[in-house]
Formats: sequence, structure tokens, C-alpha cells
Amino acid sequence: MARSTIHPGEHLADAMQALRVSAAQLARDIQVPTNRVTEILHGSRAVTADTAIRLGLYFQTSPEFWMNLQQMYDLRATRQAISNVYEAIKMHLIKHDLPRRKDVVMKGHLIMGRTIEGPLIMDDRTKKKRTQKVA
Repeated sequence: MARSTIHPGEHLADAMQALRVSAAQLARDIQVPTNRVTEILHGSRAVTADTAIRLGLYFQTSPEFWMNLQQMYDLRATRQAISNVYEAIKMHLIKHDLPRRKDVVMKGHLIMGRTIEGPLIMDDRTKKKRTQKVA
């Protein structure tokens, strides 16, 4: 079952309602333009790091709370928008039995009950020696 996509603006509206504060008052209190708050409330604007910090201070939550809400919204909305592409990629991987990224592991780790032994490769991003799953 797919989870519903809820914009952070809906959470913001609930928090504002609990404190009985208007968009204009919130904007003044956190020192941002009123349209920033109203656009977030209407779901037409994303919560930025700057806004997340301000909202976190105001509502006594962490900035990460607001950023996570935005990130979850973005991921779910994008996944829904490209669901046909997402499924096509998965089917392509299955059809061609291509290895997944999770199949690249440190030498000696267990994958599905098997110890991985194989040639070491260098991962350019982490500069750590890694090995690929052996068939």
C-alpha cells in the first residue's frame, strides 16, 4: 500500500492552528516574507534549510524535522510521478539479471548466507577497497 504524499505545508498549518497564529504573524515572527509562509501552506513552495531552522526555533522542533518532511514529500511525489519509469527500470534489471548496487560489498561480508570472495575493486567516491558479488 502506497503512503499518501503530504506536503510539509499541511503539517505547518496544523502547528499554526494549534498555536492560533496566522500566516502573516508567523512570517513576522520568523522574519520572512509572508508569501513564503503562504506558499508553503498552499504546497507551492518547498521548505528550505533556512526556513526549516526558523520553523524549528519557532515551534521548538528540530530543523531536521521540517527538512525530513520536505524530503519525504519530494521522494513520494517523484516516485508517484515517475512510477512507470521506476517499474520499467526494475523490470529491465530483472529481465537482464543485472547486479544491484547492494550487491557491491566489503570482502568477507555475507550476502544471502554466502561469504563474498572475489576481486577487489576501488570505489572512487570512498577510496575503500570493495568486492563484487561472485556468480
